Amino acid sequence: MSLSEAEVKRAVADRLEIGQAQGHWLYHRLNAGDFIIVEGERRRRVKGQGKGCADFVVIQPWVMKFQKRTIISPDYHTTRVTYLELKTAKGRQSLDQVDFEVMVKRMNCRYFIIRDADNLEEILK
Repeated sequence: MSLSEAEVKRAVADRLEIGQAQGHWLYHRLNAGDFIIVEGERRRRVKGQGKGCADFVVIQPWVMKFQKRTIISPDYHTTRVTYLELKTAKGRQSLDQVDFEVMVKRMNCRYFIIRDADNLEEILK
């Protein structure tokens, strides 16, 4: 049975929430487009992310390993940024999403297309 994109998003968000609670990473759900927020009688428009933006961004402390030694110190900050785009088993990226992938990879960020939550731990380990 193939999962809908909404089901994949729920499963991924649940796993990301657990990892964040355990202190492994910080994540944010990224929403593209404009949104209307209702606050009592007031309504206001909020601008989301640009077209093609990935569904999630995950920020992790990163351990650099050199010649059998691990370097972690307050003076040497390392961070790994991973963007996650969620798709159904047959889903394809839009041209805007391909452009976003190319742009973030140029910035030395990682980008993955996730079709189910099962391989998420492997990607983020």
